[in-house]
Amino acid sequence: MSVEEKIEEIIDTAEASPGEVKEPGEYMNVSVEEKIEEIIDTAEASPGEVKEPGEYMNGVADLTEKKLDGSVAKEIQEGNINNSNNTLGEPVDILGNGLLVKKVLVAGQGDDTKPVPGDIVSVSSKGQLEDGTQIDIEDCIIFTLGDGDVHQAWDLAVCLMQVGETCELVTDARYAYGELGSPDKVPPNAKITYTLELLKKESGPDYSIMPAPERVQHVLKKKERGNYYYRRSEWMRALHSYQRALAILDPENCTYNESPEILQSVLEERVKVLSNIAAAQLKMDAYREVVESCTQIFQLNPNNEKATFRMASAMEKLGETEEALHWYKVTISINNQNKEAHSSVSRLNQIRKKELEKERETYSRMMGVKKPPQNTKKETPSQQKQQRWCWSKFLAGGAVLAGVAAIGFGVYRYFSS
Repeated sequence: MSVEEKIEEIIDTAEASPGEVKEPGEYMNVSVEEKIEEIIDTAEASPGEVKEPGEYMNGVADLTEKKLDGSVAKEIQEGNINNSNNTLGEPVDILGNGLLVKKVLVAGQGDDTKPVPGDIVSVSSKGQLEDGTQIDIEDCIIFTLGDGDVHQAWDLAVCLMQVGETCELVTDARYAYGELGSPDKVPPNAKITYTLELLKKESGPDYSIMPAPERVQHVLKKKERGNYYYRRSEWMRALHSYQRALAILDPENCTYNESPEILQSVLEERVKVLSNIAAAQLKMDAYREVVESCTQIFQLNPNNEKATFRMASAMEKLGETEEALHWYKVTISINNQNKEAHSSVSRLNQIRKKELEKERETYSRMMGVKKPPQNTKKETPSQQKQQRWCWSKFLAGGAVLAGVAAIGFGVYRYFSS
């Protein structure tokens, strides 16, 4: 079966026609078939290039907050952060702020055995709180280095370790369980001392040759890790995990020997991941990035309710009232029971009404037109009657004067002739 036939089979159950309202599809100027071909056949919008969380903060994130993903591991590898001291028993302040300190207890097998971000590593762990409580005891935990699958402290320290090395790692709460801690396990703001051993490293997975169902399983793990961070309001870490999931679904990694059902599942999972990305970006006030993510969703599903609602929310935050109203209405056209969308439409209509009044006043001032003052005082019935009587007398008097003037003019013409 050709790619075109597979795609036709995928979209046989075509989504609701986008022509009923000014739908998201109108923003792309291409057919649904072309959109799906673009998703499968090309790298569309380079989703594999994982952005730094700090790029979504419009310059407000400080250095520490920006280094919540695997990029800091790369800096360590390149020597931009302290990685020179691997002396047995001598502490190394990894970030230079005293909050993450590593000390080698057992030497490893040499620098050429250090893992790099993207490698799969096997690590044994034993953690201890300041009161002596033991936590995170693992004989062997396997994870992808730098992907945010484990505590940030582990990601940062393991990329400095050699295979066979055992180290002591003292970490501040911000690089482990943070302000929230972990229920029934770790108290809030807990400092932890870990004993880690790097058992093995191997190259990371090659998604270009990995069957789609297996890729989707990797995506689900990344997405679940992102959901964990999202529930803890750690938006940047959640975003990083979601972006790693999206990178696994990079269209460059798609194969064409899959069944239509599997291709459909890949596209659906891509929509879910993009939706999660948009949700995290919205929490981070990265409204223009929300627009970008939602636009990618519309290329796959023009009638995605979550995407239209988040697009509307982003447009509202950007001050684009008309656009926000449009997207809220699109959301309602998809699901008329969406109370938030209905409420937002009513609220924005009031805002738009005030904006239009202000625009008219501004235009009047620019054109030099003075608006007559309005009498807000309510007149009594007697005052209204007296006012009508005055107007009647004025009009009657005017009529008499007009008649006298006409007679006088006639006499004048008679005698002058």
